[in-house]
Amino acid sequence: MNIVNIANSCINLSHWPSYLKKLMLIIISKLDKTSYDTSKSFQPIVLLNIVGKLIKNVISNRIQVHSIASNFIHLNQIDDIKKWSTMDTGIFLTYLICIG
Repeated sequence: MNIVNIANSCINLSHWPSYLKKLMLIIISKLDKTSYDTSKSFQPIVLLNIVGKLIKNVISNRIQVHSIASNFIHLNQIDDIKKWSTMDTGIFLTYLICIG
């Protein structure tokens, strides 16, 4: 199933399925510890559902694009939005070209 379709359904239904909220906590021991009798000797790692993470990214990107396109974000605040990937930078540059 297409991730965008799942994200669209979550938005349209205003519902976040419970299986996307589940996570797994794994505790691993840190290397080179002399004693493993304290909690500082271990490192917890949280594993989230990958589909849920992808949908959250799709939704956050959509909100960012719509907030810029509808002038919800003032031009002085545009530097504070995320521009982490090539897609984000391309969307941002396209927006600046369209308003310029």
